[in-house]
Amino acid sequence: METCPQCGVIYARAALAQSQQRQAETVRYRVRVAAPEGNAPGFVERVGWYLCLSGAVLGGIELAWTFAKAESAPQQAAGAALALGLAAIPYCFARALQMLMRR
Repeated sequence: METCPQCGVIYARAALAQSQQRQAETVRYRVRVAAPEGNAPGFVERVGWYLCLSGAVLGGIELAWTFAKAESAPQQAAGAALALGLAAIPYCFARALQMLMRR
């Protein structure tokens, strides 16, 4: 380690302090962009979760209609798979948006 002849600061400690300050500023910036009110979801995250909610409702309606109108087991299986897709795909999309906005 070297010491500055003019001010007496040890170079290794000063570099470490600057590195820690930069990391703290980066974390503050990420939090500010992702969630303007602390942990509250941003606009994009809310849109993703509304899509997820609408997909779950549509999936439930599709599942009920499938079991009411299907005449065979393959029709029921196809309808159940479609209902699951209507619910699962928007959920995965919302979680991906949430992770992208938080990190």
